Amino acid sequence: MQCIDENAEVDFTLTAVSAAQRATAYFGGHVGIGSVTPEAEFEVYTANVVGVVSSDDVGIRLQSADGGGSIYANDMNHAILLRVGQDGVSNTNNYYQYGGTFAENRGHRFYTGGSIEAQTLKFHIADNGALFNVPVTASAAMTMTGDLYVDGNIRATGYKAFYIDNPQTGDKLTHMALEGPEPDVYFRGEHSGSTIDLPDYWEWLVDHETITVQVTPIDFYQQLFVKKIENNTIYIKNEVKK
Repeated sequence: MQCIDENAEVDFTLTAVSAAQRATAYFGGHVGIGSVTPEAEFEVYTANVVGVVSSDDVGIRLQSADGGGSIYANDMNHAILLRVGQDGVSNTNNYYQYGGTFAENRGHRFYTGGSIEAQTLKFHIADNGALFNVPVTASAAMTMTGDLYVDGNIRATGYKAFYIDNPQTGDKLTHMALEGPEPDVYFRGEHSGSTIDLPDYWEWLVDHETITVQVTPIDFYQQLFVKKIENNTIYIKNEVKK
């Protein structure tokens, strides 16, 4: 290791200990590995190697008996554990932070941009959720490929749209989700009798007091109305006028 100026006076302290203990060292100034002019308190420099994308002997390696390493500030509650899971064997990266919410300004925040002052928050994880602000395209804050499963409610401040293929031309069609002050489910189809049998699951899915029925006469005019809804069956009556 070399200090920032080879000819300058250097504060250096090395404490020798027994084999059962760890040695400690103190350096006053900047320390460079592979660099004689480190610009930070600790700097590792590796010259470019043509044709080599990555190598085990390039960079800083953190190693422990269980195959992982850690970077932390103050204590292990503010740590990044590399290539080690909570069980000590999983090949994962774990990030630890004191618990807290968005309102408390706690959690992990990821920024991108130019200078420190110009950084923009892109992703924030806290105890009460995650916030995304990633303009992947001009019209989307976040894009993903594949299925999405949400174990909870979905809330949005804008309209809910989905895109399907136009079977005639192959381009995209934009459809919107129906809006309302309450969640609704519906069952539809065609029927020629005077009763409509609802699916078996229907009575467990909806509040019977909220069921509404809309029927459309076909071929000739009919005055259709619902006589009653009973035992998962809708009874239709009419006054025929041909």
